[in-house]
Amino acid sequence: MDDDGLHVRTVHVEDWEADPMPVRGGPVTVSGPAVLVAQEISVPDVEQWSVHTTTGSYADGRLRDVQRPGSRALEPRPGVLARMRRQRALERACVSALRAARHR
Repeated sequence: MDDDGLHVRTVHVEDWEADPMPVRGGPVTVSGPAVLVAQEISVPDVEQWSVHTTTGSYADGRLRDVQRPGSRALEPRPGVLARMRRQRALERACVSALRAARHR
């Protein structure tokens, strides 16, 4: 940003196709290069998701010169084996974090 700072915010984008793209909740008094990191999820099961980035130049609540990701589409629906692996990985990560925090 023009103040040599890093500004991290949770923002809202209503129209991902607009250029300039209105960004609600961004910093008001600074401008400069910006990156939006977004996640799409399937509701209600959250079995499918995708993470994508959009870049551009931010000023006055708008992102200009927008560079969009190739796709914002959800990943393919995982099969049973992939779901079981995901759940097992989540379990291992949770147990590891609890042990690191000295919980038994």
